[in-house]
Amino acid sequence: MGIVETFRRRKRRFTKSILSGFAVSIILSLGSYLGYLDNIEAKVLDLLMQLRGQQRSPEIVLIQIDDRAFEKLGEKQPLPRSYLASLIEVAVRGGARVIGLDVEFKVRTDPAEDEPLLRAIQSAEESGVSKVVLVYVIRPEREDDTGVFYKRSPFFDPRLNVVAGFANASVESDGFVRRVPLVLRGSDGTMFPSFALAVLARHAGYDPSSLDKLLAPGGNIALRLPEWDRLQGKFHTGRTSFEFAIEESWKINFAGGRGSFVSLPSEPLAQLAKAKVPLASDNPFRGKIVLIGASFQESRDFFPTPHGLMSGLEIHANIIHTILTRSQIATTSRVIAFSMLIIFTLATSLVVTRK
Repeated sequence: MGIVETFRRRKRRFTKSILSGFAVSIILSLGSYLGYLDNIEAKVLDLLMQLRGQQRSPEIVLIQIDDRAFEKLGEKQPLPRSYLASLIEVAVRGGARVIGLDVEFKVRTDPAEDEPLLRAIQSAEESGVSKVVLVYVIRPEREDDTGVFYKRSPFFDPRLNVVAGFANASVESDGFVRRVPLVLRGSDGTMFPSFALAVLARHAGYDPSSLDKLLAPGGNIALRLPEWDRLQGKFHTGRTSFEFAIEESWKINFAGGRGSFVSLPSEPLAQLAKAKVPLASDNPFRGKIVLIGASFQESRDFFPTPHGLMSGLEIHANIIHTILTRSQIATTSRVIAFSMLIIFTLATSLVVTRK
C-alpha cells in the first residue's frame, strides 16, 4: 500500500494524533513558561551532564586544605594566616599566573599571623599589583523596583586593596548549586564581581581600579578575558571579548564531579615553603590559575551539585572553567523549543499513522 493511500485511509487517526500532539506541545510550553517545569528541566540537564562525562581542564590547579592538614593545625578556625601565607609563597615561587584565595578575611587575629599574610599578598605582585584575588561575603541590604542591592563584608586591613569578588553560592529551590550571577549591584553604587570573574579579570591584567571602572552600572559590561580553546588545548592568543548583562546569571557547565581538576594537598606544600626548596621549572603551578581553599569537613563549605556534593573551592573552579571556555549552558529560546515540539509531533504522527 502506497504512503498516500495509507494516509487517505487513516486520515482520522492522523488528525487525532496530530491534534493530541499539538495540545501536549502547548501544555508543555505553557508549563515551561510559567516555571512549573523548572525542576524537571534542571534534573534532565543534570542527567545529561552526568552522561557526558568529565571534561579536560588543565589550566586550573587546586590547593586543598584537607582534613589531614586541618587536624595538624589543631582543628582551629580561623585558619592560621601564616599557614595560608606559606601556600601563597609556594604558588608564587612556582610561577602561578593568578592565585585565588577562597578564605574570608573579615576580622583581625594575632598580629603575628596577620602580618605574614599581608606580606605574602603584597609580595605576590606583577606590574605593581598583587596576583592574589580574595573573597568576601555579600548580603542583601535593600530592594526596590529595579532589583536587590547588596552590602559586602570588609577586609580586616586597608592594605588588602586587591582584586576581589563575592563567594556566595547561589542555591536553587531544590538546594542545588547550578548557576552564578557574574556581577551584583552594591547598595553604595558599586558593582560586585563574582570570585570566578575577579580571578579571570586579574589573570587578564586588570587591577582593582580598572576593574571597578569597567563594572560601572549602566548597560552591558564588556571585559577582555583569557579564553581556553578546548579543541586546541591551549589559550587563544591575547584576550577575547567577554560581554554580559548586570545580574546575568550563568548556568555552570561543570567539568565533572569531584577530582575533575588537578588537586594538591596543602600540607606537603606548606612543608616545602618552610624548607625554601626551589621548584622545578615544570612544576604544576607554572602559568596556571591556582585556587587555595578548604576541603576539610568542618569547613561546612560543601553544596549539592549535579555531580554530587562538592566543596565551594571546586564549584569556583567549575565557574572559572565555564567562563574560561565560554561554555555557558544557554537556555533555548521558547520559539525554537516550541518549533522542535511541533516537528516532533508531526514526525510521531506520521509514524503512528503508518503502523
